[in-house]
Amino acid sequence: MGKSLTAQKSTKISIEIFSESRVIPVLSVIDVQDSIPLATALVEGGLNVIEVTLRTPNALKVIEKMSEVKDSIVGVGTLLNKKDVENAVEVGAKFGVSPGITDDLLDACEENGLPLVGGVSSISEIMRMLERGYRLVKFFPAE
Repeated sequence: MGKSLTAQKSTKISIEIFSESRVIPVLSVIDVQDSIPLATALVEGGLNVIEVTLRTPNALKVIEKMSEVKDSIVGVGTLLNKKDVENAVEVGAKFGVSPGITDDLLDACEENGLPLVGGVSSISEIMRMLERGYRLVKFFPAE
């Protein structure tokens, strides 16, 4: 298997990660100095699985810092392309979440060993994920 992560293994890891916590905070953190205190408070409060979105300029540094907190499992949200995946892996993200799916994004996650919960909004997208071996998806957008 080498560096590649199969979709089945990605699904297994994603299910293990997401079963760690019933509630997963999705954060957009602006100030890097808030990273460790915020992650520490969340972990101490029983929320050790944390998603940090790539919506702020400091998001990657925030992920890196939050990952230093004992027992935290920090992932990255709003993955859109291969570069996002590579950057996320480089700073220690343990999982990824995307608002949608493309073959390039799925390939990048598998090649870089980043478990992915891909966003789907149609039966065709769900079928595509199932066809590739994924069993955990994010329904997006949900209202």
